[in-house]
Amino acid sequence: MKNIKKLFFLFALFFAETALAQHQNHEKTATTKAETPNLGIVDEGVKKQLNELLLAYFQLKDELVAGRRDNANTKGKLFLETLAKVDTKKMTAAQAQFFTTHQQKLAYNAQNIADNEEVDAQRAFFSRLSADMKAVIMGFKANSQKVYVQHCPMAFDNSGASWLSAENKILNPYYGDRMLKCGIVIAEF
Repeated sequence: MKNIKKLFFLFALFFAETALAQHQNHEKTATTKAETPNLGIVDEGVKKQLNELLLAYFQLKDELVAGRRDNANTKGKLFLETLAKVDTKKMTAAQAQFFTTHQQKLAYNAQNIADNEEVDAQRAFFSRLSADMKAVIMGFKANSQKVYVQHCPMAFDNSGASWLSAENKILNPYYGDRMLKCGIVIAEF
C-alpha cells in the first residue's frame, strides 16, 4: 500500500511539473505575441529614457517587497517624474500612439501609489502598473539588462499577479514578508 501511495505521489508530482512547464511556455509565448508589437527602430535616447523608467519601477517594487508604504509613496512620485521625461517627439507615430496608451495608465496607477496610505492598496495599483510596464519595455525593447517576469498565483485572493524583476530570485511585492518567496519566473527578456 505504501508503494502505491509513493507511486501515486510521484505520478501526481510529474504531472504538476509538466503542467507548470506548459503554463510557463504558454505565458512566454502569449506575452511575446500579444504584447510585443512591431514598433520598428527605436531611438536610442527613447530607449535610455524607458530604461530609466524601468529602474524607477524596480525601486518602487523593492519598497513594496519591504512593505514600506511611505517609501513607496516617494518612489511612486519618482516614477511619475521619470515617466514625464520620456520624449514622445523622438518616436514614430505608431510608437507614440502605443506609448501614450500605456503612459496614461502608468501615470494613473503610479499617482495612486504615491497618494495612497495603505500598502495593500498600493500593491493593487502596482499590479496594474506592472502589466503596462511589461508591455512598454517589451514593445520598445528598452531594457539594458535581463528582465524577469515573475508571477504569484496566490496574489489578490488567488487571482494571481505578475511583476518585473532585475533578478531571477523571487521577492514578492504583493505579500512582502508574509510570503516573500511566493512566485515563479514565467518569462525573461
